[in-house]
Amino acid sequence: MTRQQSWPHTPLSLRWRLLLVNLTVMGMTLIAVTVIAYHYQSQVFLSRLTHLGIPAAAVHGDFSNDTIIALFRQVSNEGAWVALVITLIAALLLSYWFMRSIHQPLQSLEQVIQRFNEGDLTARVPPNPIPELHQLGLTLNSAAARLQGVEERRQEMVGDLAHELGTPLTVIRGYLEMIQEGRLNFSPAVAQQLTEEAKRMSRLLESLQTISKVEAGSLPLHLQALDVLPNLRDTVNNFAVQAQENHCHLSLECPDTLPPVFVDPDRVKQILSNLISNAIRYAPRTTINIRVWIVQPFLWVAVSDTGIGIAADELPFIFERFWRSKCNAESDGSGLGLAIAKRLVEVQGGQIEVESELGKGSTFCFSLPLTNGQTSSKSSQSGAEAPDVEPHDL
Repeated sequence: MTRQQSWPHTPLSLRWRLLLVNLTVMGMTLIAVTVIAYHYQSQVFLSRLTHLGIPAAAVHGDFSNDTIIALFRQVSNEGAWVALVITLIAALLLSYWFMRSIHQPLQSLEQVIQRFNEGDLTARVPPNPIPELHQLGLTLNSAAARLQGVEERRQEMVGDLAHELGTPLTVIRGYLEMIQEGRLNFSPAVAQQLTEEAKRMSRLLESLQTISKVEAGSLPLHLQALDVLPNLRDTVNNFAVQAQENHCHLSLECPDTLPPVFVDPDRVKQILSNLISNAIRYAPRTTINIRVWIVQPFLWVAVSDTGIGIAADELPFIFERFWRSKCNAESDGSGLGLAIAKRLVEVQGGQIEVESELGKGSTFCFSLPLTNGQTSSKSSQSGAEAPDVEPHDL
């Protein structure tokens, strides 16, 4: 979003503008009534005296005081009405100018909002000299920029999803067409390939369902006090075969006893599984180290490898959906694992961090709130005491 320039001088707020208009109208009324009435009375009264010949009659004493008094009252009343009419006209002109000064920016806001309703999220409210309306415009522009970003990510996600689902569907369709045309015999190997592609689609859909529920706040969490050590050991053991197939060595470094954490056991296992499987996939023939330590009020877990690592310019994007490193763009990963891990960590009150250097490896660290600590990730301490190792992507 392009930041709007602030006004070089301090503009008057709407409240002060209204007060200024009221004072101006009141002042104009008093001044106009006084000046116009006085001028009218003095000039018109003398003019009418002369027209009636009263000054000449005064020499001979042929006039009545009542006549002069009646004439003065008549002229005075006329002067008051003239002053009132002129004042009303001036007040109406001033009010019209003031209403236009407010109506134009409000009309501009209405036009921009109408463009928002029509789907044009690139529209922006121009700067306004009235601070309240200017701030309202900035707020609308900020909201539009966020919505525009959400829409762009939605479109990207739909495109990525179509691509991810299209690949296994193409493989399955190709095999089935070849079998139907008699160019390929249905064999256990073909059945296994079709099964693998179907499982790939199933994993992708399951991952999408998980991340959608987390972002919508509808993912069920069963938070409880948990001794995380058995959970960590079971998860590491589950990957022993996969690590062996990729010539990786898994190691777990943690104290013999750990304080309980307040988490969902299944979601912790899912987070750790995503990080370990990611490291095995992209760091074959390396040592993958899982380390645990305490920094009150959190328990920290780090998954480190010595694989290819991630370029520094790619690190800000690794937790985005469907993102994959350029080095791993051809892998069979969905690009959802890290996005899911990040959201699952945050929804349980922790935070996740990453450090990586291209060609040297990566380290992902995530925190889990201790049962006797604060569960808000805002109060979490930095991972500065994390092991001096490095992270990766899914």
